[in-house]
Amino acid sequence: MEKKIKKLQKKILKWNFFYYIKNSPKVTDYEYDVYFDILKKMESNTKVSNPITQNIWFQKEKNFLKSMHIEPMLSLESIFKISDLKKFEKKIQKKIKNKKIQYCCELKIDGIAVNLRYKKNSLLSAATRGNGKIGENVTKKIYHLDTIPKILSLEKENDIYEIRGEIFVSKKNFLKINSILKKKNKKIFSNARSAASGILRSSSNNDLVKYLDFFCYGIGFLKNKEKFISQFKILKFLKKIGFPTEEKNTKIFYQIKEIENFYHILQKKRKKLDYDTDGIVVKINSFRLQKKLGNTHRFPKWSIAVKFQGEEKISKILSVYFTVGKTGSIVPIAKIAPIYISGTKITNVNLYNFKFIKKMNLMINDRIIVEKIGNTIPKITKKISSFYKKESKFCIEIPKNCPSCKEKIFIKKNGLLSCKNKKNCLQQKICIFQHFVSRNAMNISGIGKKIIEDLIVKNIVIEFSDIFKLSVHDLLKIEKIKEKKAKKIFLAIQNSKRVNFSCFLYSLSIKGLGKSNSVRIAKTLKNTKNFLNVEYNTLKKIKNLGKKNAKNIFLFLKQNRESLKNLINSISIVV
Repeated sequence: MEKKIKKLQKKILKWNFFYYIKNSPKVTDYEYDVYFDILKKMESNTKVSNPITQNIWFQKEKNFLKSMHIEPMLSLESIFKISDLKKFEKKIQKKIKNKKIQYCCELKIDGIAVNLRYKKNSLLSAATRGNGKIGENVTKKIYHLDTIPKILSLEKENDIYEIRGEIFVSKKNFLKINSILKKKNKKIFSNARSAASGILRSSSNNDLVKYLDFFCYGIGFLKNKEKFISQFKILKFLKKIGFPTEEKNTKIFYQIKEIENFYHILQKKRKKLDYDTDGIVVKINSFRLQKKLGNTHRFPKWSIAVKFQGEEKISKILSVYFTVGKTGSIVPIAKIAPIYISGTKITNVNLYNFKFIKKMNLMINDRIIVEKIGNTIPKITKKISSFYKKESKFCIEIPKNCPSCKEKIFIKKNGLLSCKNKKNCLQQKICIFQHFVSRNAMNISGIGKKIIEDLIVKNIVIEFSDIFKLSVHDLLKIEKIKEKKAKKIFLAIQNSKRVNFSCFLYSLSIKGLGKSNSVRIAKTLKNTKNFLNVEYNTLKKIKNLGKKNAKNIFLFLKQNRESLKNLINSISIVV
């Protein structure tokens, strides 16, 4: 009986994956319900330890849906100095010799990237970028946007194609939205981007969808894409068939100097525009050359974002505290007098390490200039030393003990601080599990830092495989988790059980095993059996991995083999 139950559980979970993740149901709703009821009776009669039918209620609700992109939605590599554009040009010229390169330059809208999938000229689905492979399904909201065509008037019907663009809120509409929320005594949005994200992803706020706007910036999957020849021509075509594009600020250039001038003009002009922008995007115009240059696993090699200089504000260092990361690195954080940049309240700024503190000659009570680099990351760019000399200053001292577990701190040769107590340092454990559930790893939504901390402290979760043993009952033991949220997290865990091999490797928090190296190892070793039994000599031969990283991986496998086996047995790894 137990074998039959396990077999049926696997079948139900597989169907869930194809319905919720692949958007491709394998069985009818009726057939699903029949098998679900059979499993429910079997679990009830035998009292199995992990009865999935008591917790899984697969309603077709927007909040639970995920959508897989046909062609990955990659991020853009960013630079923060226009002068660095010459380095980008040199990389291109190394690959494309004796070619006159044409650049298509566009304004970078500060919004939420979406992927629109059309089938035979009709809008089929819409999803956010997500982790680049799987995004959140926002089709219901997108259907209410007048700026996005639902039916396309094309003579030839392509079977399936993807159109990509940015959902944003104009400055004018941002004021309207917050005015409406104030009247309803609801929390207002801090900036236009958070408004776009909040309205798009929330199950409520349906009355505010009409205030969203859309600009199209390109295509994803499309058969015979090369027939359009270039980025500029595809934008013209998309405009022609009804998609709004930012054509006023889209230009073709042949020289880097021309792009630099374009950048400076738009940086001055940006405040006069009715929407937020955070830079320009430079793309190789030719689709043929784009294909030749290719992509990394993170971003295209033929495109780069040049971020505008961020807004600056003066603040004061009030105190310094230290945080512990997943590898044990201890980082100083400055608590500063609150300031607002681009609508966001900033109270903490990363000081990176004591080399940075020494270089900037930073002390407690110093007045400093804080800039939001690329409109996202706050950074201290300058110390103001000519004023406020009378005020007492205090040195920022190197701590002797780990702020989490109180173990003695290890100071590396490069001056970086580290805690070596990996097994018993609570903050390290929390960070390791945070990374494990993150979007680019196991991609389990709804499990935040506080939930992870409670699960660890209550000994509900000790190793990674314990995440997949969690029941709704277990989750209800966590403070502030009600039944609805517990069920939502449980469903997210079930949907994450089928994972790509490289994402699985990345989730393990092995030192030196980032996204790129995870992809390299997955391609070389092919499967988990080879990974578990790999020798150091095999690892060090993997291109660009390096001996140090090979050693870290080999030691990790030696120390964690049993817990890894438990994890592998709890999930389904796709090679």
